[in-house]
Amino acid sequence: MSIRRYNANAIPSKAGRPNTVNLEQRALEELLDELDERSGASDASKRRDFVRWPFRQTSIRMHITQARGMSSDLEVACRNLSCGGASVLHSSYVHLGSKVRLVLPNPAGGTNSIEGTVCRCQHVRGVIHEIGIKFAKRIEARDYLRTDGQSNRFSLERVDPDRLQGTVVHIDDSPMDRRLVQHYLRGTQLRLRQTDDADEALRWLNEGCDLALVDADLGPGRPDGIAFLKRARAGGFSSPTVLLAADIDASRAASNESLAEATLSKPLAQDVLLRAIAEYLLLGGGAGPMYPSLPRDHPNLALLDGFLGDLKTTAGALQAAIEQNDFSRVRSLCSSIMGTAPAMGYAGLAASAEQAALALTKTGSVREAQPMIRSLIAACDRVRPPQQHAA
Repeated sequence: MSIRRYNANAIPSKAGRPNTVNLEQRALEELLDELDERSGASDASKRRDFVRWPFRQTSIRMHITQARGMSSDLEVACRNLSCGGASVLHSSYVHLGSKVRLVLPNPAGGTNSIEGTVCRCQHVRGVIHEIGIKFAKRIEARDYLRTDGQSNRFSLERVDPDRLQGTVVHIDDSPMDRRLVQHYLRGTQLRLRQTDDADEALRWLNEGCDLALVDADLGPGRPDGIAFLKRARAGGFSSPTVLLAADIDASRAASNESLAEATLSKPLAQDVLLRAIAEYLLLGGGAGPMYPSLPRDHPNLALLDGFLGDLKTTAGALQAAIEQNDFSRVRSLCSSIMGTAPAMGYAGLAASAEQAALALTKTGSVREAQPMIRSLIAACDRVRPPQQHAA
């Protein structure tokens, strides 16, 4: 493709320009298609921590402060987005280390300002440069991506198996599939509990489980995976669940009813399974017990037993509010946790409640915000008194 096709050397007045490189949506798509084709042949992804997802925006606002203190507000085109950063197109070179603030739109409406630093500036052609931005804090990139509910968007590009810790329950009636999962997880620190019996699996889930792997196609004489998940959720199980399905209809049913956080197609691939587990055990805000940060002689600890009892009731009320699609009740319960948890030394729990409340505000729907509400219920279940921390 020629430079002229993109009109890259044309520098019109700012009035009416969609972005600093002056590319309308169609021309931008053509250029980004070419850039994606080039990068697809490289092995750069092997060096990245986070997956880059297409985030093709003709115009997003970027405030930039360069090395000498000069700052400006720009409308730039965006190429992709990850949990750790973004890539945008700009009409001139930008010094590495420059501070930026991106204003990202999200599908639920509204925008969010994200702070970051320029970590890469590469000439593309003409006046066009691709600017790599590293965010100051990891974001939930999925909050900004449109999804049909069927696409798994796992954030990590690669996973160190040794970092995976926690308890995983796997229910599957195929001995071969159970052996395969066991083989795939052999290099992890996970405690894997496997069975083909629904009652035994439910007992293990209730005993404590950080993540469940559920076969959607359980055989004759057993409930199918969807029925099993309905039973588990009704019983209060709130930890993340990954459905293993050979049939896409099972994936659609689980997604429509918000029973599973992700669905993997059989036959399983090891790297996808590890990334799916890591999404919730490494990036899900922590899957281990939560202990209070207060000193052991803090006077608020005298109220801890009452707080823990109330919290158990609150978790049950949140589950009931989900089933009743009660928006006001969920919001009220989130506010209650946000107000009391910090005083008891559980800042992480308060943060989970804040994320659930934010999801409610953004989506205006209990159904749409359900993954974050479930994460809050799981956080409630992980709260522990201080004496257990020493055990």
